[in-house]
Amino acid sequence: GGLICIEAKREKADILIRVSDNGAGIPENRLTELREALEQRPVRQAPGKVYGLLNVHARIRMTYKEDYGLTIESRPERGTVVCLRIPAREQKMTADQTGRSAIENIVCR
Repeated sequence: GGLICIEAKREKADILIRVSDNGAGIPENRLTELREALEQRPVRQAPGKVYGLLNVHARIRMTYKEDYGLTIESRPERGTVVCLRIPAREQKMTADQTGRSAIENIVCR
């Protein structure tokens, strides 16, 4: 069976969510098509069924600007990594909001 790993971390002022697998990977020509579709302004449909990827990427860019969105890396027989980058923002929550002591959380819009 395949392995899927989901990681989330803060990188400076951003939140980076990384989803990776150890599957067959994406063929180079298909990966090029996907990357080109992600970089189009506005995002255009790539050949094949990738509506979800393109929709998420476009919405992130509309909300947070060009520095954010999805990136895709893949190597044959090694797997694929999709990264989602969004800005982090600090929000202080009071005891009234959380029911606990005051804490500081990283949240996204």
